[in-house]
Amino acid sequence: MHGVEAQAVINVNSRLFWDMLGIYGRQLSQQISLGTYLFTWEETSQKTRVGYPIQWLRESVNYLDAIACDNGSLANYVAERFGFEEPKSSQGAVHILRIPMRNAGETLINKSASRTRRVLWAGRFDRQKRPDILQAIAAASPDIQFDVYGRAVLDKGLETQLEDLPNVHLKGEFSSLDEVVEGGYAVFLYTAQWDGIPTIILDAIRNGLPIIAPDVGGISEVIGPRTGWLIDDFEDIDAYIAALDHILRAPEEVTERVQAAYRHAQSMFNIDAYIRSVELLMDHIESGNKKLTNANKVFYTDKLQRHNG
Repeated sequence: MHGVEAQAVINVNSRLFWDMLGIYGRQLSQQISLGTYLFTWEETSQKTRVGYPIQWLRESVNYLDAIACDNGSLANYVAERFGFEEPKSSQGAVHILRIPMRNAGETLINKSASRTRRVLWAGRFDRQKRPDILQAIAAASPDIQFDVYGRAVLDKGLETQLEDLPNVHLKGEFSSLDEVVEGGYAVFLYTAQWDGIPTIILDAIRNGLPIIAPDVGGISEVIGPRTGWLIDDFEDIDAYIAALDHILRAPEEVTERVQAAYRHAQSMFNIDAYIRSVELLMDHIESGNKKLTNANKVFYTDKLQRHNG
């Protein structure tokens, strides 16, 4: 950081940076303005919350000038846990910085196929994404076909529980949801035990798919009674099945919710709103260090990247 003469540094998911704060946080905070960008916690098999917003933030929060979260749910949690002001985009130590949706502002092209009985699931075969819930839904819905895209990243072998179901088709990895949805699906099914705001949900909205998703993390900021089908309890298999049945029987209501979801996402996740939020975050960080100029601001990830101006 001294090598690039950084005066303000924002950590984006860098374990190296968190470890460095644990050792040199006091010294660094006296020389450089520091911030971090958080997305979600992790959970153990006993459902204990762990991860960057938990242990690492606890150990270094006194050295940070500002904190950004990609969703309001996590921002509220961090503010309450550490005694900060209620999160607002324009003030307080915790900022909400929502990642922009690709192609926001364009006309919605509805790629859903309401007359089919085909469901799309796409994601990681990891414990967070609860493929066992997908398995239970599919097993209880033998007359519906499930195309499943993804691979394991952290937890190996969880996809094997899906292999014996005749109505589940494992399609392998995918590079973009835009390519996958061309197959024509009645619904995008999302399962998870914890989360932030998954960008794949924004991709599904952008492609005009009705969405079933659990009320975890920041998902309810996007999906609700008017914009999709939100499942109150992420393990409630019957609720998922009821939502599937509703979508397959009510094409006009599906169209209304799909359009409402797109309008809502455009208002929340457009690039102009993102730029304003970044500017407010940097203004907040700079206000804590009168020596700062606009020339040297650095976003620090495991691959150091400069962000000038």
